[in-house]
Amino acid sequence: MILYKNDKTIYPLDIESKVILNELPNNFYFLKSNQGAPILEETEGPESLPELIGKNHKRILRKILDSESTTLLLGKSGLGKSLIVKYAINEFVKKYPVIFVEKISTDVLKKFINLIDKKCVFVFDEFEKNFIDVKSPEEHFEDEEKRRQTDLLSILDGMYNHNHIFLLTANEKKKINKYFFNRPKRIRYIFKFDKVDNDIIDQLFKDEKEKKIIKNLNQLRFLNMDLLFYIKEELKKGYDISEVIQDIGIDYAILLLYNSILVDAYDKEYQEHLKFRKDFQVFIEERDNINYWVLNVSLYNSEEKEYYSQTFYEYHTEIYTINDKIIIENTEYRLTFKI
Repeated sequence: MILYKNDKTIYPLDIESKVILNELPNNFYFLKSNQGAPILEETEGPESLPELIGKNHKRILRKILDSESTTLLLGKSGLGKSLIVKYAINEFVKKYPVIFVEKISTDVLKKFINLIDKKCVFVFDEFEKNFIDVKSPEEHFEDEEKRRQTDLLSILDGMYNHNHIFLLTANEKKKINKYFFNRPKRIRYIFKFDKVDNDIIDQLFKDEKEKKIIKNLNQLRFLNMDLLFYIKEELKKGYDISEVIQDIGIDYAILLLYNSILVDAYDKEYQEHLKFRKDFQVFIEERDNINYWVLNVSLYNSEEKEYYSQTFYEYHTEIYTINDKIIIENTEYRLTFKI
């Protein structure tokens, strides 16, 4: 027997296995390797999934199911990428085998695809962590198995005889090879996730003050679904929104800036009030895997007779509130905002 099954493991070893593999039951499997040969290990599928509540999440799911095409879900962790994929494969498994692909060589994957003509769904979760974008031939892997992203391009281009569906999730675009983008015949859809959709916030929160603050937090790209539900639970216990925000490590005052007006800019060294532009920008910057807020304002230089951009960083700046004002201060300047 070329292919045999033992303890939920299926071993396709050569081309004669195709007959049996093409009758593979619609179930969930891990694709693994045994001495360079592909192995299928039966596994459980996703169960007890939380409700998919976002309008955009539902739209993406519908497109994946309707098109049955290769799709990349790209962006920050905790924004629903994996949940959408779980909903999709729970539907796909009614028609096709669903195969999870993790740390195996692309050679093993190609061998398996050559062994099966039956349409399958291949799932690559955290794709850029399991398959590496090698920039030059001189780069080497820590493990012996080669998992180059570029080796997958021929598979996605259809050079191998298949009509399969590939679903990929990834967090960091910069770690994905550039040839995966702008090729709709290779990857039909690329859905980007950078913040929580505001309609989800509207569904979960009814108090207008809380909703406004949470949307400001979302503008900073700091929010994810886990944090959103945590905030909701804390508010249900009766805690004030300002306390809840502080307890997840965010300066509450920085969120109030979105609804504030810059009213004064003071140069502490020269002890003078500066002219300024009222518009300003607040955003999140990542340093050493930690998020910090950053504030940019335009201040006037009387000597140069022009405005210049002055940046305030959280790790070099104090921020506090006094009555209806927010004060942002570093060693050189003090800014006053009116809430």
